[in-house]
Amino acid sequence: MYLISAALFLLSLLGEYSLAHDVRNQEGNILQVCEKAGALTFVKYARATPWVNKTLVSGIGYMALAPTDRAFGDLPLVVKIALKDPQTLEWYLRYHIALSVAYKQEINNNLRIPSAFRPPGKTEDLPEPVLPIRFNVYDVLADYLSDGSFGQVVTAGGAPIVQADLPASNGIVHIIDKVMFPLPTGADMTEFVNDDGRFSSLFGFLQTANLTKALETDPSRPLTLFAPNNQAFKNLPKSVVQKLANVTFLQQVLEYHVVPGAYYAAGLWDNQILHPLYNKPLLVERGQGGIYLQNSKVLQADNTVSNGVVHEISAVLIPPKVSVHVKMHTNVENHNTFLSVWEVRFCTKNMYSIPAALFLLSLLGEHSLAFHRYFGGSVVEVCEDAGVMTFVKYIRAIPWLNETLENHLLYMVLAPTDRAFEDLGVIAPEVKTALKDPETLERYIRFHITMSDVVFMEEIYNERMLTSLPAHPERTEGVVQPLLPFRFNVYHVPAYRLRKGVIGRVVTVNGAPIVRSDLPAWNGLVHILDKVMLLPTGANMTKFVNDDGRFSRLVGFLQAANLTEALETEPSQPLTLFAPNNRAFENLPNNVVQKLANVTFLKQVLEYHLVRGTYYEAGLWIIETLQPFYNKTLPVRRGTWGTHVQNSLVLQGDNTVSNGVVHEISAVLIPPE
Repeated sequence: MYLISAALFLLSLLGEYSLAHDVRNQEGNILQVCEKAGALTFVKYARATPWVNKTLVSGIGYMALAPTDRAFGDLPLVVKIALKDPQTLEWYLRYHIALSVAYKQEINNNLRIPSAFRPPGKTEDLPEPVLPIRFNVYDVLADYLSDGSFGQVVTAGGAPIVQADLPASNGIVHIIDKVMFPLPTGADMTEFVNDDGRFSSLFGFLQTANLTKALETDPSRPLTLFAPNNQAFKNLPKSVVQKLANVTFLQQVLEYHVVPGAYYAAGLWDNQILHPLYNKPLLVERGQGGIYLQNSKVLQADNTVSNGVVHEISAVLIPPKVSVHVKMHTNVENHNTFLSVWEVRFCTKNMYSIPAALFLLSLLGEHSLAFHRYFGGSVVEVCEDAGVMTFVKYIRAIPWLNETLENHLLYMVLAPTDRAFEDLGVIAPEVKTALKDPETLERYIRFHITMSDVVFMEEIYNERMLTSLPAHPERTEGVVQPLLPFRFNVYHVPAYRLRKGVIGRVVTVNGAPIVRSDLPAWNGLVHILDKVMLLPTGANMTKFVNDDGRFSRLVGFLQAANLTEALETEPSQPLTLFAPNNRAFENLPNNVVQKLANVTFLKQVLEYHLVRGTYYEAGLWIIETLQPFYNKTLPVRRGTWGTHVQNSLVLQGDNTVSNGVVHEISAVLIPPE
């Protein structure tokens, strides 16, 4: 796996005098490579700027992000005029030079690499910290690609990389199809909105709703703001303006404009569903006329800020209400009216939610249930029809739960297959035995049912969390019991791993893949799982390893490196820990054990075991590398003999904790040099 070219590695040892002998010198220096790639405007500007010309010709270890000639041609006239000023030109060019090298396969979402940008007015050497360039990776589902394949779009500062990994004698070149705009002040989202007169109305409302702090996140937790301009607020109907006086409604409206993550225009696709802070789906529509959200057009996209990106939009977004469209039929023989087609659409476009039948039943009352058995029965009967007989048997053994799921609404059931229950004898024999106890059985079955929300497969997004069904009040003597959460994950599958006709993603619930989805019932929805979800303890990652004797040595090293708090993130910022057991540390060679006495090296080793995001085993087989805290790539492979991370075998995977997942592994992972 390449980190920098072999040429650069040799140069770091031999010095610049070895340039003439570099094995890639036939490719030329960075500017020559840009010239061969056709980025002639970039080359012309670079040669006219002494520092840039010298750096890209003879400097070592740089990465150029060179816009195409078309990209420079598409610049607004005001920018083209500004580039005639030598200092302004140098600002722009410096922002297209990264101070370290990253090949395309090494770029992970929200990677930030320092640029050579020098703020206005600075004439001395580069100050620290320098302005970083944010890289983003956007997964493209099969629907969006004409050939039906799965792919990715990689951007730098919002500019898609259209040619990658062009080697040069002194670095590498990526060709991008937009000119990146540096933000000299390094402003965060709140500062940007406050400083830009177009958004004075928006800023006033943010202050009223006490949301300015919410837009001041750390750069590692970026946001996307769809910012209505002043005219957008002027165009609001009086009825809406009056409702905005209600602070709760105002906060909901404003939070509907903020999406976690950095979504540049290149990452916004037609029919894409975004999930704002106010958790109602936000539909993106994209065509020749531009990018729209609801009926609001993106007027100026890709305003980079330190903690994400701001898009100016033409209208205020109002969170959608549900509108129901149903067909009614009458049975001529008994004159009963029933629904033969059910669906719910948001007022934007074709986004399914709860069955319209359930919406009507909530109005008509449960006395009308008899008229709606047409929908395929209750969630229990749908499970029976799907063949998950063990799960049905367990439900029927719990009278109050059986009665609830047969006669009441609204529930989503995550039903394991019969094979999944059989596999418990191998995966977790103690659980299979424990299910003979009625109270334990009830807890496990309730954990596979939710009434907090009903979500169709297309509405599931990565890291979405719901809570399971609470215990019957009579069973808890009126004491409110904590609701156990479960986590959905979405893992995208590269095209070469797919057979024709297979959807390009794997969706899991606490690591259990959904193998059949969206089975409708009159009182809810059923998804079929191929694993039984184990009950979470509620412990976070630190508490889990601390309480489990297998990891006592790991805990000791975490304490020595002062990393225990790093494992105590919020559930909304999940982690994956590959946890070496005690034997793994015992098997380390003496020379490695001695090196671990160096706290810096120890910290690097431990951080190499920790990855941002929740990667259950079901998601590991579809990827080849992970990006740990210690910024080296971590190879993953899965086959007949199990899952391997580097050369370490996953012994017991999918230990769910409140803030992610822990995998027990057989060997300590050592970062590559």
